[in-house]
Amino acid sequence: MDDRIHIAHLINPVRFPVDSELTHTQPLTFESMKRAAAQADDVARIDLLTAQYPEDRVIIPPLFTQTNDLERSVADLGSFSVNRKLPLIGHHLASLLLPRGGDPDQNRTGCLHHQSSPGARSLSDSGGTA
Repeated sequence: MDDRIHIAHLINPVRFPVDSELTHTQPLTFESMKRAAAQADDVARIDLLTAQYPEDRVIIPPLFTQTNDLERSVADLGSFSVNRKLPLIGHHLASLLLPRGGDPDQNRTGCLHHQSSPGARSLSDSGGTA
């Protein structure tokens, strides 16, 4: 039995123009997550996960597990002065809970902790939604 702590580290990577500030920061994020997971391997099982839009899949390194593609963004809810395809936080978090092909709008509560974590709270316990 694996007694290590289990951590799911979820990010939302994006494809971007070559001249974007993300040209430097996003690869650093991928690399730092990879190194941190390797360094913590003795004490924790860390899953490196992505919640992405379909068009962003091509930039995700093979070490990362891709969850269901995100389908909606804040742009679906209104218009903003800067138009960005930012994920809805509930859908982002729901990608941790859903089997592939699951509908994030149908999964409003759930536990984001390992079953044996004493004192851990579900999103519904804290008043949030996923």
